[in-house]
Amino acid sequence: MYDHLRKENEKAYEPSIVAIGPYHHGKPNLKGMEVHKLRFLRRFLSRRNETRVNRYVMAIRELEDRARKCYAETTGLGLDCNSNQFVEMMLLDGFFIIELFCMGKMIRLVNENQQFFQSVQPVLTHENDHIFQAFHNVQQLLAENDHIFRSTYSNSGIIQIGLDFLKILTPQNELQAPSGISIDNIKHLLDLVHNCWCSKFPETNRNVITREKWEFINSATELQEAGVQFKKAEGSNLFDIKFNSGALEIPLLSITNYTESFLTNLVAFELCPSYDKPKYVCDYIVFMDHLINSSKDVRLLNRSGIIESWVGDDAEVYSMWHKLFKITLTDLKSFGYSEVFINVNNHCERRRNRWMANLRRNHFNSPWALISFLAVTILLLLTVAQTVFSILSFGKGSF
Repeated sequence: MYDHLRKENEKAYEPSIVAIGPYHHGKPNLKGMEVHKLRFLRRFLSRRNETRVNRYVMAIRELEDRARKCYAETTGLGLDCNSNQFVEMMLLDGFFIIELFCMGKMIRLVNENQQFFQSVQPVLTHENDHIFQAFHNVQQLLAENDHIFRSTYSNSGIIQIGLDFLKILTPQNELQAPSGISIDNIKHLLDLVHNCWCSKFPETNRNVITREKWEFINSATELQEAGVQFKKAEGSNLFDIKFNSGALEIPLLSITNYTESFLTNLVAFELCPSYDKPKYVCDYIVFMDHLINSSKDVRLLNRSGIIESWVGDDAEVYSMWHKLFKITLTDLKSFGYSEVFINVNNHCERRRNRWMANLRRNHFNSPWALISFLAVTILLLLTVAQTVFSILSFGKGSF
């Protein structure tokens, strides 16, 4: 299954600057970042006034067997190495991620404080040229991570630092940790992001299995012709889609350079055999793919304030969504938007709605068309009134 995912979009899964974890460890084009991992380790120890890594090595060594079992293959660039090499790799990668998270916090301080920027600019521009590139590369999440965090930060500390760094990936640029979340029940960074991004959507809306027979909806332009209106829903939860009084209310989807890779990796996570929660992301992609069948549909959703793209034109957005749909699977029996589909299709089947939609499209599609329609209507009414008065006058005269 995962080979199929990679073939559909190799770039979403292949790192271009830094290797994190054993799958890509040792690749020639990624070796340049290894020296920076060592430098980050020294920086971490220096901040904590430490000179040895013994206690961290012991923490990783205790988890080596568990860490190796997290990977499907038993052989690979980093999985064939001996125990000491494996522990060293996981240790360096773990400290690199932690320090990168901390650097993300520093970058935000730079953006917020220009005076501070003047004081650190020489360090940022000279020492960290490659790190700034890695800053974006590591944000292309894979389900690969280590367990070093529990030895360095408290639960809330490392979770918050990670979320502050990774929130730029999300369409709303927001990630909030749900209450009660703990590092002990987080599998890896991708699991953390999925938990925090999807947790705000009410479970009751997703767990009801629809007994009624339902069908997929038509594209956005076809729905508009059938009388469906499109409105941007207020709120930050991307999955909270509703159909009220003939209007399909959909939250804003902001598409950036991260969006495709971000959604692709979340799809891969939801398709894992061990995943047993509602497929929030897969269902959302299926929903949007049925709305978007061409660049015209993207244009309609853009005009409605539902989609904004910072990466290309309408045709590119359509292409991206089509690629996402090709790797997505969902359970039709528990599909999260089946009730919305039922309500939309019922609305479209009513003849009155289609007639009103045609009337709006053909006669009220511009101010001049409306003025012309009103003028013709008034002229017709005046003609009818004149005819009635003429008949009445003729009748009186005859009498």
